[in-house]
Amino acid sequence: MLLHFRRRAGGVFLRPFSSAASSVRSLLDIYEDAVVSGEIQEDPVQVQALQHLQALQDQLVASPPPPPPPVTTDPSPSLWERLRSTIAPAAAPSSSREPNGPKGVYLYGGVGCGKVTTFLMDMFFDNLPLQSKRRVHFHKFMLEVHANMHKLRQEGHVGDPIPHLTADLMRTSRVLCFDEFQVTDVADALILRRLFSAMIDAGSIVVATSNRPPTV
Repeated sequence: MLLHFRRRAGGVFLRPFSSAASSVRSLLDIYEDAVVSGEIQEDPVQVQALQHLQALQDQLVASPPPPPPPVTTDPSPSLWERLRSTIAPAAAPSSSREPNGPKGVYLYGGVGCGKVTTFLMDMFFDNLPLQSKRRVHFHKFMLEVHANMHKLRQEGHVGDPIPHLTADLMRTSRVLCFDEFQVTDVADALILRRLFSAMIDAGSIVVATSNRPPTV
């Protein structure tokens, strides 16, 4: 799900991409408490975005966690197979994701929208009643990915690292929330394409904020 923020004279505006519902003692209830107490000023843009995030939260709470993804031990690959595994998708594994199950949210906008998207992420993450969740700056996450890939090589692993990385992430974080999602490195983009595909197939949910629209 994509939520696009645009800066205009007089405020920040949202272009929603789908509808959603809220529940009892929802993010909107908490938001209204903050408005009444004078902590913030009510903004219809933020209300619309919170409706989308509330729908995701409701789905996450109502749906059981996915089973851990299997990690297979492949025989030692050839040099070509090792190189190909870093840039090409492997055979698609069976997916744990329900067709109508929860889907992630991508909040993005240009200059002047950063505080808005961060505020919404704060509310969603802090009030998500799940233990298996993590919030991390995207740059830090990528450093961890590279460090874990290096560790696998140091331990003698010569197969595809993506299933191992996916399994490790799914053990601790069913929901991953990224601040300042931005990919500028081609090698990182290739790794992320495969890693995120594997994570989503395994049932992981990604929520991200960014100042850039997604590229297909």
